[in-house]
Amino acid sequence: MIDPADRPDTEPADAAVAAQEMNALYARLAALLSAPDATGRAALADDVLAARGELALACARAGRAEDSLIQVQELVKDCRRNFGEDAPQTARALAVKDAAWAIIGESLRE
Repeated sequence: MIDPADRPDTEPADAAVAAQEMNALYARLAALLSAPDATGRAALADDVLAARGELALACARAGRAEDSLIQVQELVKDCRRNFGEDAPQTARALAVKDAAWAIIGESLRE
């Protein structure tokens, strides 16, 4: 899963760019889960978790706060339930949650 701290560009200047990124990530996640080699791929595989986290942040950057929060809430819940509170996957999911809230908070101040 991507660490939000590794992405200094958390706010694209152009809403169209943010929406484009979000749409690309929806397609990427769907492809990960439906690819021919994805038989048995769990929603908790590392690449899927990464895509889910990136999608939550992309939704926030695109101004889709509700979508972002739903994505991140499910991500955190899945990681806690399947890996435990102290797992690195859960820590990364919580970092995505914090980053999403930071982006959403900034958008509310504008």
